[in-house]
Amino acid sequence: MLTRIQEIICQTQSDIFYKVNEMSYDMDIFVPQYMNSNFCKRQMDVIYSYFQMADAEDSIDYIFKEIKVPKTKKIKYAPNPMGWIGYTYRQLVFVLNKTSWEIYERIPFLEMVRSYGLHVVDEDMAVEIIIENKFPEAATWKI
Repeated sequence: MLTRIQEIICQTQSDIFYKVNEMSYDMDIFVPQYMNSNFCKRQMDVIYSYFQMADAEDSIDYIFKEIKVPKTKKIKYAPNPMGWIGYTYRQLVFVLNKTSWEIYERIPFLEMVRSYGLHVVDEDMAVEIIIENKFPEAATWKI
């Protein structure tokens, strides 16, 4: 279970993913670059940063100073799955106490896209299912 501040930080990352997708950037390129970026390491994977609670647009301005992502002719992914993926990646960082890149290495973007069906269950349950499948050493319950 997340603290209220952690939920807000998850929502910030959700908004970033949602907005970048809405702006027609190639999410297949954006997500791995973002998850391994200095921005993510220094602003999102830390105890406190202004950007953790900033507007998505403010964060995006700084993110795109570091990474280069092409735009697509049309939006490839629906917006809600992108928001869910951003939120879930950040929630996994908090629950597992790992960096964004460590999470991404175990659960690449397309795997998260395929996991979107978990959006119908509570966020905590979705994360527990993902952990059971991708981080079994960290699972809190066993079947």
